[in-house]
Amino acid sequence: MKKLKILIVGCGSIGSRHLKNLKENTNCELIVFDPKDSNLNNFTDYNEALNQKPDGVIIAGPTNLHIQQAKKAAQRGCHLLIEKPLSHNLEGVDDLIRIVEAKKVKVLIGFCLRMHKQMQKIKELLAQNAIGKVYSARLTAGNYLPNWRSEKDYSQLYNAKKELGGGVVFDLMHEIDYALWFFGEVERLNANICKLSDLKIDTEDCAEIFLKFKNGPIAQIHLDYLNRKLNRSCELIGEFGNIEWDYVKGLLKVFNARDKSIKDFSIENYDINSMYINEIRHFLNCIKGKEEPLVDIYDAKKSLEIALAVKKYDNSNIYHHKDKI
Repeated sequence: MKKLKILIVGCGSIGSRHLKNLKENTNCELIVFDPKDSNLNNFTDYNEALNQKPDGVIIAGPTNLHIQQAKKAAQRGCHLLIEKPLSHNLEGVDDLIRIVEAKKVKVLIGFCLRMHKQMQKIKELLAQNAIGKVYSARLTAGNYLPNWRSEKDYSQLYNAKKELGGGVVFDLMHEIDYALWFFGEVERLNANICKLSDLKIDTEDCAEIFLKFKNGPIAQIHLDYLNRKLNRSCELIGEFGNIEWDYVKGLLKVFNARDKSIKDFSIENYDINSMYINEIRHFLNCIKGKEEPLVDIYDAKKSLEIALAVKKYDNSNIYHHKDKI
């Protein structure tokens, strides 16, 4: 079988991770499109990079460029791994879907938490009705933005810029995605998003999202750029017990009220990079026709629609902490 050729678009944090993982864990031929010097088959012209006829393209640049870059690649029949979110609005999304369907292109969206062993275990537990009917869920993701990439000026990163698709709602969309993955279609939505801090950003830094699902559960999703202690976790409350997960601690426990048992699926010293390696291997298998995308473009459109609905509740100008109410 011929060696797969993969084009990586954008070598920021996640693009560089994909590049490193591909180099160290696969036998692919790698091409990079990025204005910066990657020292590896770097192209500064996107069309010229696509002229190399890659089998797959990883779209890892700013969110506001995802759709136009993906459409160009899909028109040439390239399979796609598009980093989340799919875009910062719905403009061009349906056009991309039409191209993807016409060209029979596989599209995987980079909601990498779905590749996490413990996330997959929770999905399995829910399918097994381990805690019975789920009544409610609380999903949390928070981290102090200046600490994310301390070697860089956070105010110049895409996270800080509204025009590039920054802000916690788009940036921390994993929680929206896996809530939909766990519970299905949303029936009602409410939210409060705003900028509370003095961070040098023009986006929201905090969001409280409330979802009611058609299948019954209610979910509260908290997202922020403010927490000085990295936090990513969820708790599911069901008729027979609870599921608790902590990304940072590697904790996953299931309490069963019927027999008072606690099943422990915790993982000590979990290598976070392993989920990114799993994601890359899954993408390559999708290209080869061995697997179907775990998170496809239709999933991505649904999560984007929820995020955009949340964005309509932006009260930044009303509730900023310096304003007098």
